[in-house]
Amino acid sequence: MQELSLRLQGVTKNYVLDGKPFVALDSVSLEAKKGEFVAIVGPSGCGKSTLLRIAAGLEHASSGGVILEERASMLFQAPQLFPWLSVCKNIEFSLMLGEKTPTEDQAYFFVQQVGLEGFENAVVKNLSGGMKQRLSLAMVLANDSGIILMDEPFSSLDAQTREAMHELVLQIFEKNNKTCILVTHDVEEALLLADKVCVMSSKPGRISDCVKVNLPRPRNASLKLSDEFLALKRQVYSLLKEK
Repeated sequence: MQELSLRLQGVTKNYVLDGKPFVALDSVSLEAKKGEFVAIVGPSGCGKSTLLRIAAGLEHASSGGVILEERASMLFQAPQLFPWLSVCKNIEFSLMLGEKTPTEDQAYFFVQQVGLEGFENAVVKNLSGGMKQRLSLAMVLANDSGIILMDEPFSSLDAQTREAMHELVLQIFEKNNKTCILVTHDVEEALLLADKVCVMSSKPGRISDCVKVNLPRPRNASLKLSDEFLALKRQVYSLLKEK
């Protein structure tokens, strides 16, 4: 049996809004096996990002537990970079966080992993949005975490750049055997990347159902035109409409 990498057990998150109690997440349970890619979709305000932040340790649950069998790193919607440093210097910082002694060769290895060759000495503030997200991904990989948590990291990119990032993530995931949890509004993105898509309902946030994505790997964008993909897309949309 494949070992678990991450387990959320009965996670509940309560807030007080305008003096009234508000339940953002209600007893959410989720498991990801080692090397599994799980996507979470749902309407705005259903608590997807809150759940991910709890998994990352950036927020505390009101009740319930989080079990991480490996270290986790997070890829945010807005790149978390040092804009005054070069591409390589940003990666070297992440290598230090991963308890490695950084070298130029090590940093350049991750430059190559994300297709930023030729820009290793470029100052980050001069990069395009897509290049910044490539660098963010390189830094997550350099940190050498077994679990990658992704909070809508491609939502602000144009369609062509987003598709290129999907291809890159697929290549890296299939090569590195990382456990990935992706929060997204994009059903096609979820189905293209993930092994399992979990659908959330809102008010309060709950996981209402999970859809197994039994599509062959390696994958690419052409898969989105297949009958199998379109059938899964209809299934996920029907679950979202029920919520």
